[in-house]
Amino acid sequence: MSEDLIKYGVTPKQKKVMDFIKSYIKKNSYSPSYEEIKKASKFKAKSHVNQVLNQLKDRNVLTFKKGKSRSVVML
Repeated sequence: MSEDLIKYGVTPKQKKVMDFIKSYIKKNSYSPSYEEIKKASKFKAKSHVNQVLNQLKDRNVLTFKKGKSRSVVML
C-alpha cells in the first residue's frame, strides 16, 4: 500500500474497495451495486459497504449522485 494513502487515512480495506470500484467502472461504464461491492470485498453485510463508502466520501475520494442507484463516482 502506498505511503500516501496511509498518510491520508485510507486503510487497506478502503483501498481494496476503491480498486474494485475503479476496475468495475472501467469495465462496465457504471458503478457497482452495494451487493457487488460486498461480495468482492468479502464483507458480511451491506451496512459495512455503506460504512466504508461513507468513510471514503469523508476523505474526498468518492461521491454519490443523489437519487440514483449505482451512483458511486470516484474523484
